[in-house]
Amino acid sequence: MNLRRGVVALFGAALLIAQGAIVSGSAQAAVTFTRELVDVDFTTASMSASTITNNATDKTSDLTVSGAPSGLGTASGLTFANTTTANTNQYLTGNLGDTSVMSEIVVEFVARFPDTGCAAQSNGSMVFGLGRTGLFIPYNIYRHSNFIGYNTFSSDIYGITLPDTTNFHTYKFVMVPGPAAQNVQEIWVDGVQQSLSQLTTSVATTPCSRIIGSESISSRSFTDGSYSDGSFMLMSHPLSANNWGTTGTLKNIRITTTNTYAEPVAPSAPSIESITAGNGQLSVSFTAPSSDGGSAITGYEYSTDNGVTWVSAASTSSPIVITGLTNGTAYNVKLRAVNAEGEGAASSAVSETPSGNSSAPSAPLIDEVVAGDGQLSVFFAPPSDDGGSAVTDYEYSFDNGVTWVSAGSTSSPIVITGLSNGTDYTVMLRAISSAGDGAASTAVAGTPSEDAITPSSKLAATGSEFTVAFSGSLVLLTMGVALLAVSRRGSLSRRRH
Repeated sequence: MNLRRGVVALFGAALLIAQGAIVSGSAQAAVTFTRELVDVDFTTASMSASTITNNATDKTSDLTVSGAPSGLGTASGLTFANTTTANTNQYLTGNLGDTSVMSEIVVEFVARFPDTGCAAQSNGSMVFGLGRTGLFIPYNIYRHSNFIGYNTFSSDIYGITLPDTTNFHTYKFVMVPGPAAQNVQEIWVDGVQQSLSQLTTSVATTPCSRIIGSESISSRSFTDGSYSDGSFMLMSHPLSANNWGTTGTLKNIRITTTNTYAEPVAPSAPSIESITAGNGQLSVSFTAPSSDGGSAITGYEYSTDNGVTWVSAASTSSPIVITGLTNGTAYNVKLRAVNAEGEGAASSAVSETPSGNSSAPSAPLIDEVVAGDGQLSVFFAPPSDDGGSAVTDYEYSFDNGVTWVSAGSTSSPIVITGLSNGTDYTVMLRAISSAGDGAASTAVAGTPSEDAITPSSKLAATGSEFTVAFSGSLVLLTMGVALLAVSRRGSLSRRRH
């Protein structure tokens, strides 16, 4: 089977993969994709409320700012100045999505660190923490003394000596989960890969605390759900509400991941729930396959001869309506799903016979017509009798049923646009099925208006928000503590004929 770039679905959910997909490993083993999840330039970015927009190709979320780091949008970028003596909590959070399929996370940034990592917090400073919400400590990039590297908060630091505390440098950290993580982790500075070593201090040296213990590489995991839900934190040391210990400036941040998926296969079988007979047609209701095979379902095919021949249904939703059948003839219907890997397993056969006894639907009932700016919203109840065939569309008429226009919808309300404000329109509806055009409703009048109040509209005035909600026959208008209930039929200038 072919390996494809682009859309990959895992465990039944479609997942959009970013540019630069790379196929690796055995042709029958796995498919590997590189995804850019975070790409923010703090020298040009701006903040809306507490959000900095993430411009990554395949982002899962924007970055959320806590506290008030300075310098966003300036040439130097974003500066964090937390201390242990003040209740400050300047940091950023985001999310990388499903970490269970990640075999590598690469964190890149341009940064300047003006101290040794212990000036603000004697236990050191966390630059990047991957964990779960409320616990960003299982696997992180950490500073202590004049050292920066990998740490799990239960180990020494495995990394490099900081180049200096004065200048900006380009850093790249390649994070790979244990237990062999120490052998394949990488740290690059200004484009040069560094030789890593371990830092352990048995005696505290002011202002830094001591580091004891051995490297706990088995703790380095971002594929275990108990460690990470994809959440990460930038530039903080989360010990307690008033113990925040990171200082430094970031010009940008870029995070890419390597995701490995099982090779896609064709989908499993869908399940036919029921078949409704109509005039020369069968309406097949079904449940989607339990597995899409690791690739998004792109269509369905049906067979009316027990799987001998197959026809595209040109639909991915239930029900599938099979037309052009002969009334009185029994058909053995099967369904199968299709994805990029091919045709899936067929469902069990279900037999049903189209019937010529279907008739056109009865008339729908227009409840009311609500005026809007250049439009009318027609609220209605469906026909009490569909005649034995599913309603496939509704049509409306403005000339007492002389001409009809497809609404392209089977649900209430039908919104008719492109109308002239101030012009009276008399609206009729009818339902459409395979048996033909249904009976017309009673006509109801409405007049579009630029000043009309439409359902769920929100108006702002004098600092208060007006919310208009329609429920039954009442309009609820909230403004501060005032409550006004009015009849919809009385206040919206609707007339029945």
